[in-house]
Order: sequence, then C-alpha cells, then structure tokens
Amino acid sequence: MGKKLINDPEKVVQEMIEGIVMASNQRLEKLDGYNIIVRKDAPIEKVALISGGGSGHEPAHAAYVGEGMLDAAVAGDVFTSPTPDAIFEAVKAVDSGNGVLLIIKNYTGDLMNFEMAAEMAEAEGIEVDQVVVNDDVAVEDSLYTTGRRGVAGTVFVHKIAGAKSAQGAALKEVKRTAEKVIKNVRTKGVAINPCQLPAAEKSTFSLAEDEMEMGIGIHGEPGTEKMKIKKVDQIVDSLLEDILIDLKVKSDDRVALMVNGMGGTPLMELYIANRRANQFLESKGVEIYKNYVGEFMTSLEMEGLSLTILKLDEDLSFESRSELFKLTAMTLISNVGGASGPLYGTAFLNISKVISEYELSLDDLIEVSEEAIAGIQKRGKAEAGEKTMLDTIIPAAESLKNSRANNLDLNTALNNCLKAAAEGMENTVEMQATKGRASYLGERSIGHQDPGATSAYLMIKTFIENFLK
Repeated sequence: MGKKLINDPEKVVQEMIEGIVMASNQRLEKLDGYNIIVRKDAPIEKVALISGGGSGHEPAHAAYVGEGMLDAAVAGDVFTSPTPDAIFEAVKAVDSGNGVLLIIKNYTGDLMNFEMAAEMAEAEGIEVDQVVVNDDVAVEDSLYTTGRRGVAGTVFVHKIAGAKSAQGAALKEVKRTAEKVIKNVRTKGVAINPCQLPAAEKSTFSLAEDEMEMGIGIHGEPGTEKMKIKKVDQIVDSLLEDILIDLKVKSDDRVALMVNGMGGTPLMELYIANRRANQFLESKGVEIYKNYVGEFMTSLEMEGLSLTILKLDEDLSFESRSELFKLTAMTLISNVGGASGPLYGTAFLNISKVISEYELSLDDLIEVSEEAIAGIQKRGKAEAGEKTMLDTIIPAAESLKNSRANNLDLNTALNNCLKAAAEGMENTVEMQATKGRASYLGERSIGHQDPGATSAYLMIKTFIENFLK
C-alpha cells in the first residue's frame, strides 16, 4: 500500500474541507453536516454558480469558490459524485432569487445527482439551470461517461461564467456564456505514473518504467493508449495536434493555454512542457492570449499533465474589472511620457486593488476615488490648489461624498460629480503652478488651464458618460 499523509481514510474529505476553510482567511465556510464549501458572504445579489464532484481533483473545485467564480463547491467522496441532497443544500445556501447555474462535468453519476438536485430545487421554487462540460478529446465514451469526459477545461467555464455573473448578467446570459466556453475548449492528458485511492491497496492501473498512458482522465482510469515513454516535446506535440484538429484551430486564432499538472508532476516539468506548447502554437501561427501553468484539476498524486486550449473571441476574452484597471495602468506607464504616465498608472493600480466586480455603488465609487487620490499624492507629492490633476479629481471625490451624505441616487451623484470636476478644472486657470514643469513659469502659469487637470476631467467625463448609458 502506498504512503499517504492522512489520519483516517474514511475522513479525508471532511478533514480536507475543514482545512480549506481554515486557510481561507474568513472568506469561506463549510455547511454544517455536509462537505460543501460556500462563500461566507453568500447569497450574493447575482446568479449563483455551483460546481463539484468527487474529491481528489484539488484545487478543483473548492479553491474556485470566491469572487468572480463559484459561489459553492460540493465535494463527494474520492472520485465519487456528491449526493443530490448535498447539492440541493448548496443551491439553497447560495440562491439570492436571481437563479442558480450548475456546472457539471460529463460523468454519469454527476449528471444524475446534479439533475435530481435541480429538480428538488425547482420544486421549492428556485430557478435552476445547468451546463455540462465535455472537453476531453481522448474518448467519446469511458468507464464513467456517455460521451466525452469533463476535465480541466471546466476551470475556464468557472472563470468566464463567474465573471459574467459578477457583471450582473441574467441566468440565461450566464448559461449562454458558459455554453460558449464549453463549445470552444478542448483538453487531452498523459500520465507516466498512476494514482492510488486513500483506502486502496494498489494503484488504479500499472505502468512499466518505460511506459506512459495517453488520453487519461481525472479519476485514475487508464488512458486510451499505452506506449513507450517519449520526450516531453514529442508528447506535447501529439496532445496539441489532436486538440487543434478537433477544435479546428487555425492560423491567427487567439487562444488561452493551460498546462495542468495531474497532482504529482514537478513544476519544473510543467514549465518545460509549457515551453514546447508555446513553440508549437507559435509555429502554427496561433496567438496565445493567456497562458496558465500549474495544478488546476488533478487526479490525486498521478504523475502527468493535461493541455487545454480555449479558442477565444471578443466575448470570451473579457477581463475582470481588476485586470482591466491593471492593464490600463501598465499601458499608461509604458506609453505616456513625463509625469502623467506614472501618476495615472499609480492611480489605476490602486483602483485595481479595490474595484468591485459587481454592480458599482456610490460607496464603491467613493472608495475608488480615494484610492486614486492617495496614489497620485504619494507618487507626485502634490495637494489640492497646486494646479495639477488633483484639482479636478479631489472636487469630484468630495462631490460623491456630499451626495452620499444627502442620500442622493447614483445617477444624480454622478452628474454632480462631473460638474464638480469641470469646475475644478476651470479653477486651475487662476492658480499658480507649484508642481511639475509648469511651476518653472512661476506667475506666468496663471491664466492657463492646467493640462493635467484637463486630462483628468476627460477621463472622469468618459467614465461617467459610459456608466450612465
């Protein structure tokens, strides 16, 4: 029997769940009586996302519970689907009245149990819908499925459908997005050593020292073909050839690439595989928009990897708000000369740390403005009244605070904010510059509107006009 760092084989899932919650810094909680992890702030006013399945695939699925992804993950025993009553409890815990989307991997047990739970929830008046992930190109049917298996591509479904839900989309639109991801994602894997269940006396299959299994799944099952082990570059080429043909990827397509460890593969080896995957895709004229390397969906301690390709379009390439603000910051820093690039870059980086992925409230906008001001003041050592961009931004922020104090609605608050920003910008005409290049002019700077204040106004104006549409 192989060695395991466990206490009792019958309690591995429960003790793992408890450990995950303890490591979450109060973000997650376990539902009493069930191996279910939910967001501690659930239910959220949005479409809720639930996934799950047998344990042994960590970090899937519990690690994907959080802002912009899943609202709950339901864990069964190792490589065993959770029961309908557990899934039903998860649905009740996270439903906010906006509907619940179940993300199911295509395994017979998962399908039956999740579908039964959906029927139980609908009988209680909860709106539930589902999508089924079937990204594995290795097989059409397996020991556990009718049709293709759902494997590591499921993580992309969690991420993109979760982002869509966080934007406030309705259940029908979140499902449409998830289905589009499923249509455009493919995976294939390889193993050089099998895994062993906690209570088992031997591994799930056997391989000689010079053998490997191509087309493995995530439940310890053997692959579609046993062969002599090859160099990793040859393995990667073979996996990607099958994926690209099945997905009909062509030159100039844009993709996300995931190199996923199966649980026992050193990161060194994953990065070597990633190197070849990048070279291979580049040789085919395929653009890698995002590249992920690590363990995303494992099979206990199996040694091997899977490659996942998600073919992207504009709909599937959208970023979270935080990522967009980071990208904006780096673009400004890299492309805008003088002091403005670093100042605006710092402001946008600060904003990226606090910006909500959900519908923005007046409180959110006040926090964003305060972070932007703090960043600019720290970087530029300026204050209000020194004829800088702050003479636009600070009055705008103060206007938002006044609107909150007077209980004004968000639209009115934003219109007042824009007026305050314009007045602040115009007031710089009569100021003498004491910061930046304009300060070299001394009194001659009076009578001219500050360029930084003007650019800040234009940014605020663009944001508010688009926000109000």
